[in-house]
Amino acid sequence: MINVSKEFKEKIKYGRFLLYLTITLADGTVLNLDDSNIWEGGFKIDEGVTESGAFTIGSCIINKMTVVLYDEDEKLSRRVFDRAQVIPYIGMELDDGSIEKIQKGVYEVDSTSYDGDLITLECLDNMHKLDKEYAGVTTTYPATIQTIVNDLCRYCGVVLQSARFDGYNVKLTKRPINSGITCRQVLSYAMQMICKFAKCDANGKLIVDWFDQQVFEQNTLLDGGIFDDDSPYSSGDEADGGTFSPWNTGYEHNSGTFEDMDAFHHIYTLDTLDVAVEDVIISGVQVTAETENTENADTLFYGEEGYVLKISGNPFITKDNAANFAEYLGKKLIGLIFRPLDASALPNPTVEAGDIAYISDGPSKSYSALVTNLSFDPDDNMSILCDAESPKKTESQRPTELEQTLAKMRKETENTLSNYDLIVQQMSQLAANTLGFHETKIIQDDGSVIVYRHDKPKLSESKIVYKSGIDGFFVTRSYTGKDSTTVWKTGFDSNGNAALNILSVIGIHWDWAYGGTLTLGGEDNKNGVLRILNANGAQIGKWDNTGADITGTVKTITSNGVYAKITGQDIAFINGGDDINEQVLMQMGAAISTDSNVADIDLGENTSFGIGGNGREMFQMHPYDDWTTKILGNFEVMSGTKSRVAETQNFFDRLLYCYETPTPMFGDVGCAQTNEEGVAIIDIDPVFAETISTGTEYQVFLQKEGPGDLWIQEKDESYFVVRGTSELKFSWELKCSQKHFEHLRLEEETQRTMVSKDINNAENDYSDIIDGLVNDYDTEMEELINESN
Repeated sequence: MINVSKEFKEKIKYGRFLLYLTITLADGTVLNLDDSNIWEGGFKIDEGVTESGAFTIGSCIINKMTVVLYDEDEKLSRRVFDRAQVIPYIGMELDDGSIEKIQKGVYEVDSTSYDGDLITLECLDNMHKLDKEYAGVTTTYPATIQTIVNDLCRYCGVVLQSARFDGYNVKLTKRPINSGITCRQVLSYAMQMICKFAKCDANGKLIVDWFDQQVFEQNTLLDGGIFDDDSPYSSGDEADGGTFSPWNTGYEHNSGTFEDMDAFHHIYTLDTLDVAVEDVIISGVQVTAETENTENADTLFYGEEGYVLKISGNPFITKDNAANFAEYLGKKLIGLIFRPLDASALPNPTVEAGDIAYISDGPSKSYSALVTNLSFDPDDNMSILCDAESPKKTESQRPTELEQTLAKMRKETENTLSNYDLIVQQMSQLAANTLGFHETKIIQDDGSVIVYRHDKPKLSESKIVYKSGIDGFFVTRSYTGKDSTTVWKTGFDSNGNAALNILSVIGIHWDWAYGGTLTLGGEDNKNGVLRILNANGAQIGKWDNTGADITGTVKTITSNGVYAKITGQDIAFINGGDDINEQVLMQMGAAISTDSNVADIDLGENTSFGIGGNGREMFQMHPYDDWTTKILGNFEVMSGTKSRVAETQNFFDRLLYCYETPTPMFGDVGCAQTNEEGVAIIDIDPVFAETISTGTEYQVFLQKEGPGDLWIQEKDESYFVVRGTSELKFSWELKCSQKHFEHLRLEEETQRTMVSKDINNAENDYSDIIDGLVNDYDTEMEELINESN
């Protein structure tokens, strides 16, 4: 219901409504029109929250506004109204000469017709935007109803007023796959699952709501009351324990005072009333799960026989959730009492479809009514409908059939706005068309001021209130008249703590975040990206549509403590959390990739790559250590040659091949000169000497560099002696077997492999023997110590 001042409410009985229209054309032109531009009787709004002819849940009705503009000077006929936005306001002039306005929705022109000086605009509210095919919505199931509704609104360009509503976290597992199903139908099915309806509010935002049925449970104040035109009431004044006499001394009744009637309407200025003979009392809920074979459909019942609400055809209802769904709805609905009726009364712009009302039939009884459908015409009586089948019938229509469609189905061709752009657009429209506020200042004893900004002239009659003081800024849409009993759901305090409904921003900085689901990216925001930085601002983690990059350790831990660990250096399996006994699967660098069927290992900076087996490493690569490659063992080329690529200035890169001998050998070269006696002593490089077997025979080859003669006179482990012509220059080359490999000569490959294995096994056996002897020794010493004690 729309909140207005008490004076506005009083003037509804006899005052004249003032009409205002703010029309924003597709080209951005804004037209501000008033009564002078609106034909008498040319304004009407039709609203609904249930389907026609039955009491339903889950409805998502498109509200319709019809406006007839008077265009005597033909200025308006030159305008293009197609797709224009129309915001209507209803005003009332107050005693002080000010005009109090209320907004009655946000509409879009659906069709335009011209008849001489008259232009008729048929307008639909934002609910019509959901008549798009659901196939384009990318919601991943299972999904909560909150996610489903958010995605629907984002896809269709509708702003959701609040993402938190009763039942928002109910999870649905099955995606509707009906061919041609629309977003509005899916929204209707989702609303049915949580006993709600959806509609667009006065600001054009989608709201999820339900009748405040607790009003009827708390207020039986009018049932059985007697009202007539006399004062005091000559026919009686009782109403379920409350009293209305004398009228001017109070408004007391058994549930409070009439001044507290903010949750419902009391409509008694009736012209006509067609009312059912009995109340509807919902006694049970019957739910049928959707199956391919209707003969095998599961039907679940909750409650008692009587007025039973039957629900079927909802694709979200499955065999798995039908029982829970029936119970959920039953607890919401069973016991709800209201009277089906069709009333005509004085127009009241504060009444909306979805409100609660007591309808009083003059000196007769009063009835509890749910305003399911409404037709408002400021120049004629207002039609109020509390729609439901007769209590004699126990079967209701299928709740989510959208038979009352006020707009023809059409393909949407406009570009979908991003979620943030949609919020900004909505905020801009709200700012452009906002009404003013009233202000109340309360001066404290110390001279400080608490400021209230509110929607009505009197603070006590206001609902929307902004309160600001030294401790913070606070907002409520349900002011009770007292700060102490008001729940301030939105605001921020002096410490920087904020409570908000929906936050739409480009960037957020935080020290911590707590919540349920974090969704990044999607259709509007394209590919989501999660980046994690360290204290220095360096990126240590990134997750996007290409994958995840993590600096540090990744662990996958099982219940018994066994886990796999991935770091920048290795992949390891650890048993029971004991890092000492970890078994390294692979030591590597940053990434392994393949390109053109070739596997590449990117080792990263200052890292190495190793391969080993049986506890021994056999191969190492050090790409950032002069690209050194180490083989800890034998290196065999099974076929082909061993060569090095050498660069040439004029002949490109060329291969130079290894010189290979039957026995593994090392060599050294040098040059010298004999002395006057014809003697030269050549010392073998001591470093080189430790790599060769100089204790065995080695060879020295001489090449004189002039006339004369040379020969080897002596060979020692550390030097050799050359004699010949005096002062004769010569070159020499020394070749010797590699140390520890003197016995090898042209051995067969298989034999060498077996020998290597035998050597390895012998070394392992030797280690085992030594370990056993040490253990035996320790045990024996421990026994001797114990005996001595």
